[in-house]
Amino acid sequence: MTTHDMKSSRCSSAGFTLIELMITVAIASVLLVIGIPNFTEFVANNRIVSTTNELAAHLNITRAQAIGRNTAVSICASADGASCGVSTRWDTGWIVFTDNTGVVGEVDGSDEVLRVYTDANSKVNILGSGTFLRFGPTGAVIN
Repeated sequence: MTTHDMKSSRCSSAGFTLIELMITVAIASVLLVIGIPNFTEFVANNRIVSTTNELAAHLNITRAQAIGRNTAVSICASADGASCGVSTRWDTGWIVFTDNTGVVGEVDGSDEVLRVYTDANSKVNILGSGTFLRFGPTGAVIN
């Protein structure tokens, strides 16, 4: 058997060399270092947009309910999802309710709760100038 026959009878092995593997790991590491901060910023921006859209949708629902029911309907900040709070922080949640009896801006008497939004894990701060917003039968904001 000649050396030429011995070389041709060997099986060629397919795979990566150690150098190729180290280069691949280095490139992947660089991409992760660049990508993770951008992903974190993307998630934070997505939370802000999502919470903003939720509040805007509930404001529209409140107005539409006031027009559709031909009565006053309010939305108020709420930390527990059951009663209106005295704080102007809207980031823990809010309540949409008919506001016909009792104290304006409070769920009391025969007021009917229409929607409740709670987000105890929100990392978005929403501060308002008031604790509630009330829409009249025409859809206009009233006191």
